[in-house]
Amino acid sequence: SMTRRRMVVLTAGAFLTSFVGFGLSSAFATEPPCNALKPFTDALATLKVWLARCTVRSRMDFAGGLRLHTPCVTGGYKGIWPDDFLYPMLLDQSLIDAMKLTRALEFITESVVELPQVPDRIEADGMPVMQPGGLQNPHAQHMPLHLPAAWVRLLDYAQQMGAKIPCKVDWARLLERSFNEVPFSCGLAYVDPQRPGVGFGFHDPCAITGFELMSSLVLYRGLQRAATLFADVVEPMLQQRWLAQAQGIRDNLHRLWSEADGAYIAGSKDC
Repeated sequence: SMTRRRMVVLTAGAFLTSFVGFGLSSAFATEPPCNALKPFTDALATLKVWLARCTVRSRMDFAGGLRLHTPCVTGGYKGIWPDDFLYPMLLDQSLIDAMKLTRALEFITESVVELPQVPDRIEADGMPVMQPGGLQNPHAQHMPLHLPAAWVRLLDYAQQMGAKIPCKVDWARLLERSFNEVPFSCGLAYVDPQRPGVGFGFHDPCAITGFELMSSLVLYRGLQRAATLFADVVEPMLQQRWLAQAQGIRDNLHRLWSEADGAYIAGSKDC
């Protein structure tokens, strides 16, 4: 599927995130000996150089005179996906300045805020695409369940990087509508086995139904983020509802624990 054809810029970004987390947690589990972190810091420095090069090479022209990076410069993987867009910047914020990031948010905002729900992605010409997959062969008839949380994460990180969120009230309403479209059962994100669709976006080729683990986890954090990010523009009742939904996810994750496997399962029905 198109989802598997990630350019190395995304692979490098995701690997760097995992690498840093693993390296530091392992190194500090006990008192590190002298120079114990040097192999990690040297490798990180090298990977950041590669990441910068890949990000520059993956840039393309968007509407309005913007030139932004994309997950892939070949095939059909061109545009802005909420999960992918800020990966490189999470490791190296110098790859984009706050003014350009604000312009990117303005471009995104113009394309999405009047939609009934958040889109899967935005094409380079500004066209929002609502379902994952190709234009002629989408993987589902509804948005991936985790998607509202992914857009909240993009906005939250962009603001932390100095960008200004345009039309913040409109964004809050769009995300409220989108979170309302996510089916929940027993507190968890739920994919109906009789009407299967995409749960977590990166699992788009996988047939996962029932209570769905990854979407629930991403939504848990996304609902918390939304309650904080939009605290200045939404009613306290909506904040409390988002926080209560997040707590409901936490309280019900035990439903996906498998004693036989000693692990959480991806879905309670098909996985």
